Amino acid sequence: MKKPELLAPAGNMDCLKSAVAAGCDAVYFGGTRFNARHGASGFDIDAMQEAVRYTRLHQVKTLLTVNTLVKETEWQDFTVSMDQMAETGIDAVIVQDLGVAQFIRRHYPWIALHGSTQMSVHSPDGVRFLEDLGFQRVVLARELSLEDVRKIRGATDLELEVFIHGALCYSVSGQCLLSSFIGGRSGNRGMCAQPCRLAYQIGDKRPAYLLNLKDMCTLDILPEIMDIGVNSLKIEGRLKSPEYVYGITSGYRAALDARLAEAEVQDRKQEMAQLFNRGGFSHGYWVRNQKSMIEPESPKHQGLLVGKVSKIRGGRIYVTAEQDLNPQDVLEIRTDRAPFPSYQLQERNFEGNRRNVWVTIDQPVKAGQAVYRLIDQALMQRLGQYDEPKRKASLAATLVPGREAALTADCDGKQVTVLGEIVEKALEKGVSEETIRRSLSRSGGTPFVIDSVEIQTEGPVFLPVSALNDLRRRALSALEDALCSKLQEPYPDLVQGPLQKTDKDTLQLEAVISTEEQWQAVKQQRVDHVWFRKERFPEARLQELFDEAADLGMSAGLSLPYFDLMGTWDKKDAEDLPVLVHNLGQIAAHKPASVHCDLQIPVMNRTAADLLGGYAASVTLSVESSAEELSRFGQAGDAVIAYGKIPVMTTRQCLQKEGDHCLHGQGGRTVTIRDRKDVSWTAELNCGADCYNVLYTGQPLWMADRSKALRKTGAGIWRLLFLDEDYKKTKAVLEAYKAARAGKTPQLTLNESIRGHFFKPCL
Repeated sequence: MKKPELLAPAGNMDCLKSAVAAGCDAVYFGGTRFNARHGASGFDIDAMQEAVRYTRLHQVKTLLTVNTLVKETEWQDFTVSMDQMAETGIDAVIVQDLGVAQFIRRHYPWIALHGSTQMSVHSPDGVRFLEDLGFQRVVLARELSLEDVRKIRGATDLELEVFIHGALCYSVSGQCLLSSFIGGRSGNRGMCAQPCRLAYQIGDKRPAYLLNLKDMCTLDILPEIMDIGVNSLKIEGRLKSPEYVYGITSGYRAALDARLAEAEVQDRKQEMAQLFNRGGFSHGYWVRNQKSMIEPESPKHQGLLVGKVSKIRGGRIYVTAEQDLNPQDVLEIRTDRAPFPSYQLQERNFEGNRRNVWVTIDQPVKAGQAVYRLIDQALMQRLGQYDEPKRKASLAATLVPGREAALTADCDGKQVTVLGEIVEKALEKGVSEETIRRSLSRSGGTPFVIDSVEIQTEGPVFLPVSALNDLRRRALSALEDALCSKLQEPYPDLVQGPLQKTDKDTLQLEAVISTEEQWQAVKQQRVDHVWFRKERFPEARLQELFDEAADLGMSAGLSLPYFDLMGTWDKKDAEDLPVLVHNLGQIAAHKPASVHCDLQIPVMNRTAADLLGGYAASVTLSVESSAEELSRFGQAGDAVIAYGKIPVMTTRQCLQKEGDHCLHGQGGRTVTIRDRKDVSWTAELNCGADCYNVLYTGQPLWMADRSKALRKTGAGIWRLLFLDEDYKKTKAVLEAYKAARAGKTPQLTLNESIRGHFFKPCL
């Protein structure tokens, strides 16, 4: 079986060089815009050209992250930026936005397209959808187990990339709007403020970091992952230091190249944990039914336990360690209350040996309290002092009197030949072979080490040493240029079906409902179309509901699950029905005329909308865009979310289980959590074959009294989302929006509501 690619992160050039030195096969990095790690310094065009040259020289591939949603108002800036980045010679582009994918495939067909994990692909159907679009690789959602990925591998020959180490998002990637709706910073646009690392409260329980996932480490299950046959193993960490990148990458390189003994694996995991861990590691979602993946006590790096407070005397706190400490190490004492005090050691803090130190801290500390080392200075120095890799090159010199000196340089079959000064016939002794060999064997500051030197002469010859040195320098420079060149290979163009837009003169009102009470209100008020949520209604009841809707003159359809791992719902139930879909796999499983894309398939630009138009009857415009932004590309056949609690997270974690106990399949309930500002959020528990939670805004989006903004979007469909509203509330909301559609002032006023991004777009 072919060994998978080891893919390392590079937030800057120092990290990139660390990754290459550690033995990665490929690196991924972003430009200064349009990448999902806005906090990383990124690579401007000059730095990107340097990065591509450096990696190509060392036989490492370059993957460019253009994995954010691009607004219609930014489209021109994006195309100019993409032109410049494409010219640097990158090997592949990782994308989230389907409009971006369409543009790249049409304009740069030689660049491979990789579907970002932000696309939330977690089923064979999702992989097939991207394969049909001309993608070469899919980065699978991180919520999949070994068995899940094995099934996908068995269903496709497309390249599959998976995460093996690093931070995990609480939400399914690409399905998180929490940062956007809290502070306007969109995770889909690289601006995530990491609200999942904050404390939340359920009921009267004490606040805890309920959404704070431990980092993933798969070093001890790597052989099982490799056995699946995935093509690329990805390390997360574009915001991490060069030392972190080197330490993590070198650890996985060692594990890939040789099956490590259990003791070696544990030593490597300890080193990785010292570099960064949040209360230890988990296996992520790779292993089912493992212990909690949540670290509720702290979202920060917790270091490793090294000792305890032995005594407190004379204003000094004495620490006894179980291993050697060093100056510049950072220690943290786990006192009774956070935040815990920390101290950076100096030489003066040591008492005769490396295991006894004293510190001074202005916080209450008790003897016996645990001491953790956050930074191991000796480890950081070791990881930061690597030798840059060298490639073996051979040289062959031809020195014939009366002709130009010729030097051929060869590296892995790539050859170049340069010519120099005219070789003279030596009148006496001439230049010795030893002198020629010594001159040509020097590689200096080049990326090469000279493996062999062949010398061919005809009799005694003379050539100045300076001329030999110049010949060598030019030959190695030309060899470097040759190794950095790349043949641009074409890839198939994107397939786009005919657009299926329906221009309508009147606004359509749609309702997505979750309960029988809400259905009674809809029956009384009537809408143009009603969506019944599959998870909230029994199978036997659904057909009755469709018949009832038809009798009332309303069209009806099925709203599919937000997360349907491996497509576990029965597609036959929806063969002849309109379906409201929430991921790319659900699009691929149905006929275009029946597909309607919901907000989980975000559309921020017309290019994305038009592409989806070949696979769906309608799309939903992004809830992160303002009415002004949507007016630039919204059309009559598009939908806009006009009312309801907005789903801001879809997660395979369970707040009920984490906070109390598992419901054992009794889904459909909601849990309210409160953040540090006492703002409430509603979590819906979905238990079943694909157990997952959906976190919603605590207050509904309300726009009935601002219908001008809704009309400004250009969307011809207003969609209303009903989650936990009773009959009375549902009826009142429907009345209000029917009045707004008719241009009248609604009688209902909702004081506890939000405006979303209609008047303030996300960053």
